[in-house]
Amino acid sequence: MPQRFVVFLLTILCLTPLAAAEKYYRVALAELPLVEGRWPATQPATQRYDMGKYVWRQAAAPYAAIDGGGEAYVSLSNMNPWQPYEATLGGTLYVKSDEPTDLTGHLYVPRPDDSGMDILRFKLPAASARAEYRQGFDNARRDYFLALWNRAIPGGAWFRAQADTMQATDAQLRPRMNNTAGNELEATYDLFSGNQALAENLQLERVLPPSTQAAQDTVAVESLGGITIKEMDWSKLNEGRHPALDPLAAAVPADQHALFFQSFAAMTNLLDEVRENGLAIYQGFAPSSQDSQLPQRYQKQLGLDLTQLGRLLGPQLIRSIAITGSDPYLRMGTDVAVVYQPVNSEALLAGLKTQIALQAQSDEHARLTEGKLAEVPFTLWKTPTRSVCSYLAQVGDNVVVTNSAAQLQRLIDAARKKTPTLDSLPEYLFFRDRYPLGQADDRGFLFVSDATIRRWCSPRWRIADSRRVRAAAVMMDVQARHLDEMIEEHTAPTPATAPANSAVGELHFTRRGIDSAVYNTLEFMTPIAELPMEKVSAREADAYRQWRDGYQRNWRWAFDPIGLRLASTGDSFTADLTIMPLIVVSEYRTLIDLTRDARLAPGAADPHETIAQLAMAINPKSPPFQGWGTLARGLVPGLRVDPLAWMGGWITIFADADAYWDKMLGAKDPQNYAEHNIWSLPVGLEIQVASGLKLAVFLTTAHAFIDQSAPNMTSWQTEEYHGRSYVKITPTAEAQRDMRDMNAENAAIYYAILPDSLLLTLNLDLLHRAIDRQVAATQPGAQPVANSQPAGAAPAGSPPAAATAGAKPTSRPAVQWLGESLAGRATPKLVDVLTALSGKDWQALSQNRAWDNLPILNQWRRRFPQMDPVKLHAQFWGVTLQDGGGGQYVWNDRYQTMESTVYGHPGQPKSGPAMALPLRQWQLGEFGLSFENDGLRAKVRATRGK
Repeated sequence: MPQRFVVFLLTILCLTPLAAAEKYYRVALAELPLVEGRWPATQPATQRYDMGKYVWRQAAAPYAAIDGGGEAYVSLSNMNPWQPYEATLGGTLYVKSDEPTDLTGHLYVPRPDDSGMDILRFKLPAASARAEYRQGFDNARRDYFLALWNRAIPGGAWFRAQADTMQATDAQLRPRMNNTAGNELEATYDLFSGNQALAENLQLERVLPPSTQAAQDTVAVESLGGITIKEMDWSKLNEGRHPALDPLAAAVPADQHALFFQSFAAMTNLLDEVRENGLAIYQGFAPSSQDSQLPQRYQKQLGLDLTQLGRLLGPQLIRSIAITGSDPYLRMGTDVAVVYQPVNSEALLAGLKTQIALQAQSDEHARLTEGKLAEVPFTLWKTPTRSVCSYLAQVGDNVVVTNSAAQLQRLIDAARKKTPTLDSLPEYLFFRDRYPLGQADDRGFLFVSDATIRRWCSPRWRIADSRRVRAAAVMMDVQARHLDEMIEEHTAPTPATAPANSAVGELHFTRRGIDSAVYNTLEFMTPIAELPMEKVSAREADAYRQWRDGYQRNWRWAFDPIGLRLASTGDSFTADLTIMPLIVVSEYRTLIDLTRDARLAPGAADPHETIAQLAMAINPKSPPFQGWGTLARGLVPGLRVDPLAWMGGWITIFADADAYWDKMLGAKDPQNYAEHNIWSLPVGLEIQVASGLKLAVFLTTAHAFIDQSAPNMTSWQTEEYHGRSYVKITPTAEAQRDMRDMNAENAAIYYAILPDSLLLTLNLDLLHRAIDRQVAATQPGAQPVANSQPAGAAPAGSPPAAATAGAKPTSRPAVQWLGESLAGRATPKLVDVLTALSGKDWQALSQNRAWDNLPILNQWRRRFPQMDPVKLHAQFWGVTLQDGGGGQYVWNDRYQTMESTVYGHPGQPKSGPAMALPLRQWQLGEFGLSFENDGLRAKVRATRGK
């Protein structure tokens, strides 16, 4: 009987329709049976570097789509990003399908000219399917998802989960690329705005090694100790300082950061300014493909969305405001509190209670409870996942709204003087004197105390943050593996199985994503202040000690409080940041050494009409200059004196306002125009002269050295303009033959010794204008000459009688630079020039970031066609994918891919908008760095156009 039953089952299985069986296909692309289209003819690869083509080649991997469903992957033995078409020809197509008949589909291949992708229609006979092709299919699928995961683009958790199901090794799962790195503009912005200093000093992105099982947590956190660097001695710095203090400084614990607003109007003005300009300026330098919508998320959580009614009633009910919290990890989740100094506490409490209730009730899961904490009554609106979580209470004389009971307890302790508060700190006194309270243009003051940074660097905070980061990775992995279950209609959370030793607690699937009993959700993880931690593993303890000891070696003598003042008027916006001191290993270290004991005085460095100017104070006796001098003496035989001893206290480089820029901008190809007219570039380098005699020796020696090293290659001519001599250096006919590709017939370098500086330039008109400014400045009472005449026009009139060769200027324009060590100024014309010269590269970068979102959106569209891919990603992964150009993502049925309405997709690319730096609305942008007390003061100011 059993034998007959087995035979019966086998018979039934053999008679089962082929549609129920998976079939696997393998075919070399070069042998693919085509029914429509043909392979394009090969073309020579483009030799000239082109950012746009490079980006396209990186994204234009061949892919296939099967009619009626099925999976298809193209395996390439060698994906050459410089020749994607040739690499495609050597590829192999793998397909899995359950269709019993012949398969048809489309193959999308990159064109040889890099202009897009061609569509080839193919047909695979059902008889060509083989069971032994399954392993090749699995390998191709795994490699596809590994390649996506290694690109570090959105969807990483999903890509890893898909690759891991194919049993990829740990070595294969190690990222080799980071496509989210910033561009050079972004890096420059970080350096000059002070962002680089913040990143270096705080090192918040450092993650410690993973934790082990809770049972192995045997080391007491308190036994590890924290930062032992001594505090700064503020006694001398604070002598004679008696500034007015923020009223709410007495309400904030000393080891928390705080953002103070001296009035409700100051807060709303700042929010409006940041919304309209601040974020747009930064994104102009760093186009983003994701938006975490942090302000909106925290406003919703607290129920404090700024309504029009709130704007009207706020000034009547609120004197001042402070926003504070335990840490800056806003993206993952932090305990934040808004503290109000009320005009009338009862009226403010009633108003806030109504506003929070109205906003909370928009979430069907929000529930109201009332209670007491340390005998302080509170009301709480909360959802199970804390998407809404708003405690409202009166603490002392102030009104508090917070998302955390732990934060509320800290504020209660501060009000009862059980813990030190910010107003007791000497560094707070220093910063409040530097940034006085009560100024009319004040929009906000951010203060981060020494104690706050010490707590962020404590073992409890660092290890808890590291555990939380790794818990998020585990939760994302589980969510990626079970996304189908979460998308189904659930009436209640469904239990999920957490990986062994993950320590994430009990997990549940919900319609909004994974939920951990310990760490809450990926949208808002449990704040570190609420995570209990008495003991840690030995491995975590060793990792923390190693990090702490290495971190402390980067500090010479004291730690670093931080202050930032934001100000705006009707026509300007200013940010003023102070960090004292800077970390020793810093990107600023060379600048500090070059500028030590040197200062840019008002009017220094020849400020005049330019499209951009950079000025720096220099100390010729500093170690870098001394080293360069030693190197020069070694290169020039017989040179016994310091070749740089003639230099004074500043150096500047500037781009003059000149007709050159208009011609370049009007050219069909601005980059080509700039390359072919490089010898008329209106850029000058000017260095202050401390000793004219030493400069003469230097120039004479340099002339002799060049003639000896390259005889008969240069011609030196002394010419004159308005009674002032200058030198013109040109290549000889012999040298011009070696410079055929550089328009050598127009090549010339000019230099002039002005009364207090040396000027070098390629543009003769620029040199003439500099002499005109010097001539005009020699006349008593005369105002400096502006570049009012059209650039390139003939000089107007003869020089004044007083303009003799030996005359000295009587004054310089008293331009006040924002920084004493390094400063710069730029006009909208610079934006136009950058757009023309770098616009294509910026477009390519923006296009690349927009395309980074396509792979995961395609996954969502194909797997869950009933849902909007962008909304699905936002729902489960907490970020909204955006193309950075203001467009939308839509489905392209012909190419079977999502695309950006602005940037297209690799098959049909669109260049997108030109470089849209939002600085065009500003008349002048300025920045300044001042190195002081081993610290940094950075200022940025933007002035609107009239």
